[in-house]
Amino acid sequence: MDIDQKLTKLDFSNKDHPDPLILNKYINLEELNCSNSNLTYLDVSGCTKLAYINASHNRISKIFVNNEGLKYLNLLDNNFPEQDLTMFSELVNLKELHIGNVDNDKEGDVYNRFHGSLEPLKDLNNLENLSINNTDVDSGLEHLPTSVKILRCLADKPNVKVKSLNMQLENFVFDVKDVIQGKYNLKAWRKNWNLENDKENLQNQINSHQRQMEELASNEKEYLKFQQVELEKEEKDLRARQEEIKLEKSRLEQEVKILRQQVESLKTDLVRINAIYQSNEKKIYEMESKLATFTADQYTDKARLQDEINALIDDLTVKDKEKMSLESEIKRTNQKLEDKKDEIEELEGKLNEVSKSISNLKNKKDELNQLKEDFNNKLYGSKVSTANLRKQMENLKTDIRSKSKELSNQLEEQKKIKDKLVEARRNAETIQEEKDQMENDLESYCKKEKNFQDNLANLTTKLEDKEVLINKLQEEKRQQVNELKGRLGEIKDLYPQIETKELELKELIDTVRTELSKKRKPMLEKLLEEQKKSIEINEINGNSDSEELKYYSEQISSELDDIQILLSKQKEVIQLKIQLRQKFEAHASQVNPS
Repeated sequence: MDIDQKLTKLDFSNKDHPDPLILNKYINLEELNCSNSNLTYLDVSGCTKLAYINASHNRISKIFVNNEGLKYLNLLDNNFPEQDLTMFSELVNLKELHIGNVDNDKEGDVYNRFHGSLEPLKDLNNLENLSINNTDVDSGLEHLPTSVKILRCLADKPNVKVKSLNMQLENFVFDVKDVIQGKYNLKAWRKNWNLENDKENLQNQINSHQRQMEELASNEKEYLKFQQVELEKEEKDLRARQEEIKLEKSRLEQEVKILRQQVESLKTDLVRINAIYQSNEKKIYEMESKLATFTADQYTDKARLQDEINALIDDLTVKDKEKMSLESEIKRTNQKLEDKKDEIEELEGKLNEVSKSISNLKNKKDELNQLKEDFNNKLYGSKVSTANLRKQMENLKTDIRSKSKELSNQLEEQKKIKDKLVEARRNAETIQEEKDQMENDLESYCKKEKNFQDNLANLTTKLEDKEVLINKLQEEKRQQVNELKGRLGEIKDLYPQIETKELELKELIDTVRTELSKKRKPMLEKLLEEQKKSIEINEINGNSDSEELKYYSEQISSELDDIQILLSKQKEVIQLKIQLRQKFEAHASQVNPS
């Protein structure tokens, strides 16, 4: 075996050695001391058994070490370029690491330029002694392994950043000598750092909580403001709707008033028509009585007069139809009146609903203002609690973590409470809307039921009155028609000439009916001429009879329009009766569908 391979210790300190220094052939080398040898390069990557290296006070800028078993490494006062401490992170068995600068007499530009954090050394759990004097390592004390007992971090040179670490530890020594020796109470510092860190975290949480509360307050204020604007807008719309409903109600009341006037007018017309009808019946009776007293010489004129009477009977039939039509019109008018009443009642119900909605809106606005005030009180309470928490923080540092957890739980609970409050608001609004709807439906149903009962009673009474009146009129008319038909048959048997005259009169009557509205007077004059010709044939009977027949003819002509109107009104009355019966049956089917 080569003698170099047997060496376990090698010391050529304080001696100039050829540079660079490569010792990879010393595979069993355990200790190396090459301090103060003016070296710039060191390679011991092949010396896997090395446990001790002292390469201090050189000009080394590069070193190659590949031995996790290394326990001691001294690189004080060398010339390493700017870099962090990552190059030492794999040397997990190190107990001592010296990488600082202690030689103040050395050239100004030759020194170790290590900087950054101590975090790369966090896995060196066997490290007990660390020297970083006069370097730019300025942070990461919290990452230092708990095994470290000595930490030299003096700042004798100006502008070195390690001074920040020195200042952090200056209050954790018992004597000034301890600072030089690096004997800091790292355990106390670490405990204090944890407390400070917890304090900072708690402060951040408090600030976060404060920001959340402020944001929540801002959002809640915006929401309340938005809700208030929406409620005011809805209230404005409802008031506008209320005014529209009032105008509509006024218009409908005016229409109802007009319809009532029309009903009264129709009733007056019906009374007048009934009077005319009775008067005409009386005149027909008088004419029939006079026909019975005519002599045989006047039978021809009587037959002509009888034809005129028959024409009047036909006109009476038309008047009967017009009367039925009038009754139908009265019924339709009453129906419109009832419909308008229903619309008014419906509008009054809507007005009540709008008033209730406005009242509910006011209550909601008061509720929102109350919620806003309560929320501000809660926000003030949260701020006071936060201030108390800050005040107690210094006296309860050991309980900071538990307080932090409690604060988180409180925030979570506050969020849950807010969600429940929002849900409760929604449920309350839904229940209130359902309640209002049920009350409105119940009130509307009661009103409609009462109105229906009143309308049913009124319609029943009116129907009975109309049926009695119409039955009476129909019976009288039927008796008169039958009597006239019987007399007409007797006249036809006695006067065969009536057939020819009857055809002529029917043609004239049809012509009068078709052109009555345009040529009523000319047609009546033509009819009178025909009658005059017939009268001239029978002048033997004397002028008195002719004048009397002419008088009756003129009376018939003058009353022709009234008879036509009478028949038309009678038809309207019958139609009105039918409509009233249909309405009664419809209401009866609604009350008792079975």
